[in-house]
Amino acid sequence: MPLFLGFDLSTQQLKAILVDEHSAVVHESAVHFDSDLPAYRTNNGAIRGPDEGEVSSPVRMWLEAIDLVVHRVKHAGVDLSAVVAISGAAQQHGSVYWSDLAETSLSSMDPSRSLTEPGHLAPHAFALPNAPIWQDSSTAKDCADLEDAAGGPQRLADLTGSRAYERFTGPQIARVRALYSLSLSHTRSPPPPQIRRLKPNAYRRSARISLVSSFMPSLFLGYVAPIEISDASGMNLMDVMTCKWIDSLLDVCGGPDLRSKIGPQPVPGGTVLGKISNWWVLRWGFSPECIIAPFTGDNSATVAALSAPGDALLSLGTSTTLLLSIPPADTPPKRPTTSHLLSHPTTIDAQIAMLCYKNGALAREHVRDRHANRDWEKYNQLVESTPVGNNGYLGFYFPLPEIIPPNVCGEFLFTTRDGHPTPVDSIPSEAHPRAILESQFLSIKSRIVAILPPNSPPLQRMVVIGGSSANQTIRQLAADLFGIRVYVPESKEAAGTGGAILAKFAWWKQQNGGSGTFEEMSYGDVERMRLVAEPRSEVTKGYDRLVDAYHTPPGPKRPFLEKPSSSEPLKRARLEQDNPASEEKVALPDALNVTPPESSSRVEKHPGRRDAAGWAKSRKGKEKQTRNVGRRRGPRHAGPSETPKNEELEDEGPKPPRLPKRMTALLLGFCGTGCSGMQIQPNVRTIEGVLFDALVRAGAVSDDNADDPTKVNLGRAARTDAGVHAAGNVVSMKLIVNIPGVKDWVSRVNEELPPEIHVWGKVRVQGGFNARLSCDSRKYTYFFPSYLLIPPKPNSACVRSQHTAVASRGSFGDIPQHPFWDFPGVDSSSPEEDLARKRQWRVSAKDVDELRATAKKFEGTHNFHNFTVGRDFPDRSNQRNMIKIQIADPAVYGDTEWISVLFHGQSFMLHQIRKMMSALVLSHRTGTPADIIDELYGPRVVLVPKMPALGLLLEYPIFDSYNQKVTTVNEREKYDGSHVDFRPPIDFEQYRERIDTFKQKFIYEDMRTTEDRYGIFDAWIRYVDNYEGNDLLYLNPRGIIPASAVIKKDVKRRPKPFKESKRFDITNIKELKDEPPLEEESDSEEENISKPALEDMEG
Repeated sequence: MPLFLGFDLSTQQLKAILVDEHSAVVHESAVHFDSDLPAYRTNNGAIRGPDEGEVSSPVRMWLEAIDLVVHRVKHAGVDLSAVVAISGAAQQHGSVYWSDLAETSLSSMDPSRSLTEPGHLAPHAFALPNAPIWQDSSTAKDCADLEDAAGGPQRLADLTGSRAYERFTGPQIARVRALYSLSLSHTRSPPPPQIRRLKPNAYRRSARISLVSSFMPSLFLGYVAPIEISDASGMNLMDVMTCKWIDSLLDVCGGPDLRSKIGPQPVPGGTVLGKISNWWVLRWGFSPECIIAPFTGDNSATVAALSAPGDALLSLGTSTTLLLSIPPADTPPKRPTTSHLLSHPTTIDAQIAMLCYKNGALAREHVRDRHANRDWEKYNQLVESTPVGNNGYLGFYFPLPEIIPPNVCGEFLFTTRDGHPTPVDSIPSEAHPRAILESQFLSIKSRIVAILPPNSPPLQRMVVIGGSSANQTIRQLAADLFGIRVYVPESKEAAGTGGAILAKFAWWKQQNGGSGTFEEMSYGDVERMRLVAEPRSEVTKGYDRLVDAYHTPPGPKRPFLEKPSSSEPLKRARLEQDNPASEEKVALPDALNVTPPESSSRVEKHPGRRDAAGWAKSRKGKEKQTRNVGRRRGPRHAGPSETPKNEELEDEGPKPPRLPKRMTALLLGFCGTGCSGMQIQPNVRTIEGVLFDALVRAGAVSDDNADDPTKVNLGRAARTDAGVHAAGNVVSMKLIVNIPGVKDWVSRVNEELPPEIHVWGKVRVQGGFNARLSCDSRKYTYFFPSYLLIPPKPNSACVRSQHTAVASRGSFGDIPQHPFWDFPGVDSSSPEEDLARKRQWRVSAKDVDELRATAKKFEGTHNFHNFTVGRDFPDRSNQRNMIKIQIADPAVYGDTEWISVLFHGQSFMLHQIRKMMSALVLSHRTGTPADIIDELYGPRVVLVPKMPALGLLLEYPIFDSYNQKVTTVNEREKYDGSHVDFRPPIDFEQYRERIDTFKQKFIYEDMRTTEDRYGIFDAWIRYVDNYEGNDLLYLNPRGIIPASAVIKKDVKRRPKPFKESKRFDITNIKELKDEPPLEEESDSEEENISKPALEDMEG
């Protein structure tokens, strides 16, 4: 199977990504410059100084990173001879200066020597040891000189796609020329640093100048590679429409010699530059037939990986960046000075429009911290509780000097209640979260309309990436404001993956005689995207009207806004150019208070390569023969070949009258046995699925909304795993609360539910209510038999491992034998005999007190990364607040003594309680000091097993903040229970007697019966005790974590890893009965769950 290798040389690290012929990622490796190569003393991959604004990176560090990352790829077992093509991506704008010895050095590399071995390439192959990079801001004078020579900023943007920016390569070359040329020394102050005294003629000795993206393929080719057209667009030196160098600009930046130093004309992506040099074949085992394709910039590679012409790519990271793929057109795109236009890396005559805002996530987090108590859930709740247009409030937030609009810094607040934006000193605190999102997105939307040429086809979709792309509230607001569907990609490594796909493109073209388009190559590939938000047409119309309001200039106090542009909606086929004279002025108070409809409107059909149902068509225009089931959230019962009803068929008969829906909170309890968790999933029985079907049958959900729960904004306060029970939970959605002919709404719904799922009551809530976001905290109880606290059996693998550790280290102390195991024939007793004795055992008060003392270690805010899956130590979302942990006195039921532990926490990650319980029980029974809990909060990664799901019960979620808010409103407005705006608090205590009866009948009895019949907890503890590897050696009398128990991320395979058994996730008696014996099970670890998926699994 052919493999395609893509590199991504970013500021802080070098990644290597391999994809197969279907563009699926099969391997990833990385080298982090600061941590893996500390000898270079970089800070985030860069060195600042010596002059103010100077930022560079050591070229030798990049060489060593390439050696190291290829070593890691090969060491991971990848067959490098299967790699048929190599390409990649790199940070934009940076420049590498080759000496006059470079070509000879590259062509004669010795396979017995590494890239960084002294005298091999560095230092003599490079005129300068460090490469100026995109963070450099020392070229302000050079930018001014370049713009003056070109005829002004707009003229330079018309020629090259951008005005002069300090990070761009042309101005950087101009500064290097001035600093490192004796002949120009009179034009600058004498350069003080030693490097300039030692290399006064470095610029003259620079035989070739590469971008970082062309530096990389040069190493693989054995000679200096040409620059690629899309990355050349970030130099201020190339005509962005013809993709040819502009000689006059080359002369301004580098003098008459720069034309030869910069090399031949730029080449498009997909070009075969040549075959890999012999050094890589002999040293690393690459095939001599492996071809090398041009590398491009990281943004362009991301476009190649994630979008096609007609798509918008929105990066919501530290900065906010929009990349817009523009298909070839008769009229070229406009090139305003506040945006960039790049040549497309794969499609001749196509372009990429780029908008870059410096104040992205930083500004959003600033608003969150000041107005939402540093809590994203509170932030989202405030956004959702305010209407489109934010009640007439506008806000612009620039903690750092902004790029668009240029050099503006500060906070600017306005009200539009009088029809025009009027500066104000403050706006309500709850208005800020929506204000920053609307101002950021409106700025982008207004500029998209201005950039696109007339008669452009409508945008097809928006792909969002970056940290904020996981926030559903932000995703939905983007869908509504831009009026197009929003998707997120499966892979986070977009630039490296794009590089690998560009390698595949070059290879594919070669196989087809040098012809063919990128779209034709991609035909049939599975598109690895997930639809996360659909626009609501009425909301989009409101935002379309706001574009004019956004541009209405209020006077000198708002100097950063540009002249108005057209407010044509993006979804129209014809996008007009600016025409301020014909713009319609909007009555702002009405336009700015568009309230979203209570039911989502059907999304308009989009022409082009997506059909009416939203399925991707091939870029050749045919429909795909197979569809990626699960790629979109359509009708829950639809199979792979079903399509939603055609709009033309909807008038077949009279429709029933539309009944009003109200946002409602349902308080319910359930026994989770037999269900695959709380949340709706395709093709399995879940609590929400059963509940939603019952609501449809009862008439609380209309037929129009019966095919998709997202239409009624379904949400839950807490998610539960498969088989987990809940005495109380809250589900919120828009429901028909006055069902014709139904007097008792709750009883009618319960008639449609099985007895193990019961609705306690319903509460009319505020319009912006979301059960998960409005919930302050949750309470769970975990029940377990006290016999789990008995130490391991003397002949178990667990005890043998501990004794081995004691013998080898001499530091763990003695491991005494527990009196429970002090009887004749202990070594030959069967598990059944042991379990019978265990059930008669009773825990001492001393043991319970010690258990309570250890449980106190969980209280407070800690990093719980070792108590979940798929999260790294630095991830801030690992910080969770445990409010209180309470352990009740033991109680005997039947023959077995049980202990209950109550967990009250703000929120819980996937499996967190089961792993906390495991650490609590296992540390006690092995004599491990309670301090081990503190160790588990540290950066070292260890494996904490999961306790069985059988013992876990969600008691109820708590809504104190929401209850206080509605109570305050009710009292202030003097609303009583009969008033239409009265909102009662969410309170489970009024149903306490019924809940306790339900718990006893459907939960406790089921739990105890299952344990009595199958001994699940005993099977689990024996499974743990029989483990013979090193993963659990942190359970020892000294409470230290030995190195052998630490799991290292870069070690793919470790000896005898502990594997979780899926048997202990089962709570259904029938499933337990049908399961094979424990020894015959196929066990697997949970890993590779995406962060958005993990966030969706929290409760």
